[in-house]
Amino acid sequence: MHTRLRATLTANLSPWALRGLKKSIDVKADALVGELVAEGSFDAIDALARAVPLEIVADLIGFTATSAPTCCTGARRRCRSSGR
Repeated sequence: MHTRLRATLTANLSPWALRGLKKSIDVKADALVGELVAEGSFDAIDALARAVPLEIVADLIGFTATSAPTCCTGARRRCRSSGR
C-alpha cells in the first residue's frame, strides 16, 4: 500500500510534472484575488496565505476537482482551530 501511494505522489511531484506549475499557480492565485477583491473585504491570512498553498498541494498530489474543495475546507478549519 505504501509503495503504491508513494509512486502516485512521486509521479505528481517529479520535475517533469512540475514544469507547468508556475502558470497554474498564477492562474489560481489571480482568480482567487479577483474573487476576494470583488467581495470588497477579506482576511488575507485566511483567504490567501492558507488557501493558496492548500489548493496548490491538492493539485500536486492529484486530488480531483471534486475532492480538493472538501480537503481544503477541512484543512482550513484545522488551521484556524489550532491557531496557525
